[in-house]
Amino acid sequence: MFSMFKTSPTKDGKVADTTNPTIDGLTNFVSNLGSVKDTASQSCFSRNRALGRHELDSMYRDSWLARKVIDVPTEEMTRAWRQFDTTDIRQSELAAEEQRIQLKAKVAAAIRWARLYGGSALYLGIKGQDPSQPLKLTDIKRSSLSYLQVLDRHRLVGFGDRDCSLDSSNFGLPLFYEVRNGDNSVKIHHSRLVRFDGAALPSDLLQANDCWSDSVLVSLYSVIQNAETASAVIASLLHEAVVDVVKVPGLEQMLSQKDGEQKLHRRFGLAMQLKSLNNTLLLGQGEDYSQKSVAFSGIKDVLCEFMALVAAADMPVTRLLGQSPAGLNSTGESDLRNFYDMISARQESQLRPQLSRIDEVLQVSLWGHKSKRIDFAFNPLWQMTELEKADLALKQSQIHAADS
Repeated sequence: MFSMFKTSPTKDGKVADTTNPTIDGLTNFVSNLGSVKDTASQSCFSRNRALGRHELDSMYRDSWLARKVIDVPTEEMTRAWRQFDTTDIRQSELAAEEQRIQLKAKVAAAIRWARLYGGSALYLGIKGQDPSQPLKLTDIKRSSLSYLQVLDRHRLVGFGDRDCSLDSSNFGLPLFYEVRNGDNSVKIHHSRLVRFDGAALPSDLLQANDCWSDSVLVSLYSVIQNAETASAVIASLLHEAVVDVVKVPGLEQMLSQKDGEQKLHRRFGLAMQLKSLNNTLLLGQGEDYSQKSVAFSGIKDVLCEFMALVAAADMPVTRLLGQSPAGLNSTGESDLRNFYDMISARQESQLRPQLSRIDEVLQVSLWGHKSKRIDFAFNPLWQMTELEKADLALKQSQIHAADS
């Protein structure tokens, strides 16, 4: 912050500095930069309105752009899935148990609704236990993990006191949640839920938002709306790409007469019908015909720029639009690699903690204890082409031949 200083003597003769803070920012009164004459000086960010569930549902159902923003990262985070990094022969049992409870599909659904609504959770259905009581691994019996249930934030309402334990992973969040289905409700302890969050919020905003994050569509609302508007406007222009213009003498008098409008419709309806049949337009004395066309040059670039703004938020344009990369010697490989690197980072930071938590319950239910020898790694998202695989195999065989 820029400050202005002035000095003033005190009673004992010493000089005291008095600081008068001024407004932060670069100001140039010659060019009006930052002054009251600068039109941009009054610009500020403000949240005009919140997006409710109805509008989020409408965006997801009606806008293919919004749907892709939600679905593509979700699919990529779970597409290649994971492999167990262990020599334990029981890993096949663990994989079979995953398939039984549909873990991959349930996790994908939880991520999807968390991105759309701002939060979701997987409920760990343990047979014979009260869902309102804390879940303890020591109380889980073998084969007691019955199912996983996906609950979005609108079906899962936090209530009661917040968790104030500083060493708790649930710190600041509700101790209990309530699942509402019509007039019925079920109380659930937070330890039986595995939370998935959407767009992160600061602590104060998180509390004000019923302890849930934001939908990822909140920050993208204006750019998605602008892209959809641009596409709709361009589509409407196609109907006016070529407009026939006919000058008719005495048109006002003709329309003022009884049945004048019907006569006009019949007159030029017949003229256009003759034109469509033999490409000849018949006009009367004094009538004049011309065509007006709309120039579409540059419209594609405008639309592509709007689409690029949407893509810049989460994925490359080639992945958003499903098109080949444009430009000389452009393959789009670097964009996809950067995208996959981002997805891999999210897998480690946002997905590994949830899967590790589920694995604890799954293993205790399967074997009666948690195995310390089992870990997992996410499978690589980037897949080699057949040519790359053949080239790698050739190089490996050459290395082995040289060593032998």
